[in-house]
Amino acid sequence: DKSMQDISEYYDYQVSGTLKTLTALLEPVMLVVIGIVVGGMMLSIIAPIYGLVGQIGKR
Repeated sequence: DKSMQDISEYYDYQVSGTLKTLTALLEPVMLVVIGIVVGGMMLSIIAPIYGLVGQIGKR
């Protein structure tokens, strides 16, 4: 019974450490992905506006 308790604590510690490492690595990746999505949205909104301004300027 004691050995099962020790094994349980060991694996709990291992999983906890792995999750901390994984979240530490995943956070910067998610920031980059969100930045790309927001940048794409901004570009899709601003590009047509610049196109319209360019057409108005040609007249």
